[in-house]
Amino acid sequence: MLINVLERFLESEVRYQEMYEEIIKFITSAHIRNGEFEGNYFIIKKMDQDIFFIFAENIHPVDNHERYLIVHQFIEMI
Repeated sequence: MLINVLERFLESEVRYQEMYEEIIKFITSAHIRNGEFEGNYFIIKKMDQDIFFIFAENIHPVDNHERYLIVHQFIEMI
C-alpha cells in the first residue's frame, strides 16, 4: 500500500522538472521552517526543518481511503 501511494505521488507531483525542483526547494530550504506545498493531488506539510508529511488532498476514487500519510524525517534526499 505504501508503495502504491509513493508511486501515485511520484506520477502526479514529480512528473515535470520544474515541479520536482519546487518540491525539493520547499523540503530542503532552511528558510522555510513550516508550511504547506499544494501539488496537483498531494499536499506536503512541513512541520519543521527536518520533518514533513505527504498526504492526498482528496479521497481516492478507487479505494475510498480518506488520506494516505507518509511521514518522513528528512536526513538526506538523493
